[in-house]
Amino acid sequence: VQVAMPPGWMVGIAYCIQFALRYWPSKVDLRVRNGLGWGFLCLVLVSWWHPWPYPLEVVMLDVGQGESIFVRFPNGKTMLADGGGSMLGASQIGHHVVTPYLQRLGIRQIDLILLTHGHGDHYQGLLQVEEQIPYRLLLHGFAEEAELPPSLTTWLNRQPSFKVRSVSGGEKLVLD
Repeated sequence: VQVAMPPGWMVGIAYCIQFALRYWPSKVDLRVRNGLGWGFLCLVLVSWWHPWPYPLEVVMLDVGQGESIFVRFPNGKTMLADGGGSMLGASQIGHHVVTPYLQRLGIRQIDLILLTHGHGDHYQGLLQVEEQIPYRLLLHGFAEEAELPPSLTTWLNRQPSFKVRSVSGGEKLVLD
């Protein structure tokens, strides 16, 4: 498990405040000591919230056949590429592996879902993840005349059009 580290300047200030609170004479004005105490508390809360950039995080989830790749970018945006599943029939991999993993990370919304192609071992888990965790945008490369499995076609048709976008080669997307 990687934990984002606060910047060095923040750690230095926190140690200075701790030192001042511990070793300054007790005759120092109570308002100064209280101010330092509140400042230290604020630094602890800010470091817990960690507004600084995340490291790039790429996790390949073990979904058996197929794939599911979770990416958290340095700006905190998230992407899920495929969701696993099975080519042989129904699979509950989204309920048993992908969704619990995202929930453990505290993911409440996925910024981008990338569906690479319409095989069951890539899309079935996404249908299950979407039941628990909403997404902002889904990208796929299907042509309009593509023959997709009925369950995927039904699911895509249920999605609001502003959340689903077909892309083609050479397009660039900026996650703001």
